[in-house]
Amino acid sequence: MGSLTFIFGIIVVFAGIIFAISVKLTRYSEPYQIKLTYGLVGFGFAVALFGLNQMVKRRIQYSSYVVISGLLLCIFGLLEFIFFFPQNWRYPYVSYVVFPYVIGSALLIGNAFANSILNLIEGKPVIETKQLTEEEIEREVEKVISESMDKIVKLSESDLKFKDIKIDGFKPSRSFFERKEIVVEKDDIEEAEILKRIITNKVEVEDREIDENSKLLRETMREKEKSKDKKSRLFRWW
Repeated sequence: MGSLTFIFGIIVVFAGIIFAISVKLTRYSEPYQIKLTYGLVGFGFAVALFGLNQMVKRRIQYSSYVVISGLLLCIFGLLEFIFFFPQNWRYPYVSYVVFPYVIGSALLIGNAFANSILNLIEGKPVIETKQLTEEEIEREVEKVISESMDKIVKLSESDLKFKDIKIDGFKPSRSFFERKEIVVEKDDIEEAEILKRIITNKVEVEDREIDENSKLLRETMREKEKSKDKKSRLFRWW
């Protein structure tokens, strides 16, 4: 029923719009044309909102009274418009038309919106939680452990097969009597170079000047060590 009322209201609104287009409605049109156009559009809009409220499941208390009050206020505003226009279409009579129609529309829209939100909230599925006692928890733990052990046993008893390693041509103590060719390759990787520098305590550089300075530094250090040895021997002799 609510959907039919909503569709009927939309049809009435479109009828008013089509009539306004057909007569080329302006502010200077005949009063009956203006009354008919705005009467159809206003009445159709109110009926469409009433049908929308009928389609929404009512969750709010006294929702029906709110819907009926909103519809009656809209109709009352339309009747006042027809009565006052055009002779008395001035302040404050305009407010007598606009105020009840706006209040009625707000009641219809607000009621439909509020009920829709409540339907969405209450329509969510509720997850039931079960509180277990200590005995039930122990039984659940034992059940899980037994299932895990069963899986382990089944895995150990499965048809796993290992492929035999081929040992054709294997001879005991073969490495003592037969020696094959050994291939030695130069290792130029970075780790080997670092190890070489640590052992020899030398760093290879491409700059010749740095290489000469390092040689002079080594010679100087050797001379100092020799002089220290001589002094220590002389001191011992005394």
